[in-house]
Amino acid sequence: MAEVHIPSLEIEKHLHCTPAQMVEFGKMTTTGAQLSGQIGVNAHYANALAALYIACGQDAACVAESAIGITRMELSDDGGLYASVTLPNLMVGTVGGGTGLQLRRLVSIF
Repeated sequence: MAEVHIPSLEIEKHLHCTPAQMVEFGKMTTTGAQLSGQIGVNAHYANALAALYIACGQDAACVAESAIGITRMELSDDGGLYASVTLPNLMVGTVGGGTGLQLRRLVSIF
């Protein structure tokens, strides 16, 4: 599970909305996904996983098995946004292939 806290000013500057609006959006999409029988909720994880797999030498075809997840959002005590992503079936190679390659540095947008 990955967790991140994003200050309110960053949400407003980059996403042009408030953390409260993000949380409300998350509640609506989660409810809609559950009512329609959807397995993963709130995000398309495949593009980010493909970039990560390629950067680390992992087999990019593993994106198909790994791209189901759940995003949860809530307001933090200081009014920022707390976001959590769970990827319950994340495929990670440990033997052979790209495991001998030097790791690449990952960059955050914030």
